[in-house]
Amino acid sequence: MAASLPPVALLTALVAVGLACAISDASSLQVGFYKGKCGMLNVESIIRGVVTIKYYQDPTIVPALLRLQFHDCFVNGRGARYEVETGRRDGKVSLASNVNLPSPFLTVSETISAFKKKGLSPTDMVYLFGAHTVGITHCSLIRNRLYNFKGTGQPDPTMGPSLLAALKTKCPQNATTTTDNPVFLDQNPSSTNVVDNSYYKQILMKRGVLQIDQELALDPATRPTVSYIAGGFGFPTQFGAAMVKLGAVEVLTGSQGEIRRSCRKVNA
Repeated sequence: MAASLPPVALLTALVAVGLACAISDASSLQVGFYKGKCGMLNVESIIRGVVTIKYYQDPTIVPALLRLQFHDCFVNGRGARYEVETGRRDGKVSLASNVNLPSPFLTVSETISAFKKKGLSPTDMVYLFGAHTVGITHCSLIRNRLYNFKGTGQPDPTMGPSLLAALKTKCPQNATTTTDNPVFLDQNPSSTNVVDNSYYKQILMKRGVLQIDQELALDPATRPTVSYIAGGFGFPTQFGAAMVKLGAVEVLTGSQGEIRRSCRKVNA
């Protein structure tokens, strides 16, 4: 079997399909943006087919692709299925200094503020955190919660005892600096590769892995939304709607920006 492409390499290969097509002057995102622009080829169907094949080869591309979309849109403006609006162009500036992603150590109010600056509501934010249902973190980002929360020398009291014990086994206190084990953000083992509402059920049971995850279920500003999602059945649809809204953040269309020949750098 051929080796699997990493998500960024996969998208780099797929973007070549778009570059081979005629460029439109459409001034907004739309579903089916590339329809009719590659002769008889259906660009969206080609990409959907490739991603589907890669998913069955390696389900971990789901969180990787979701994270890639979040990082791209937030900085510059069985998986979930939703219609993606296409036609977004690339920025001509790519600087590390422009990257200002919300830290997992922010408070809920600080995180709400960060999302608000991008035109996203607290409800949008809570739904977007649902990507953590297939996400992972690493021990280095949660070890303080296990052993020395806020300098107390004790674990975070909001973490349930069963999760605390499990994570201490996964993330020993005196591990070497080269040991940084991955940890699933959804601690329901039957749901780690499924986009569903399990993540919300887990954090309501004090099984949030990241500090911000747990605080979403405790803060009065977000707990009602968390409870609503955990007890309902429409999460995949609403999550898709939130992702589409995220995709329109500070978007470049028409003649703005450029279409990069390489996803990793601006055109020369």
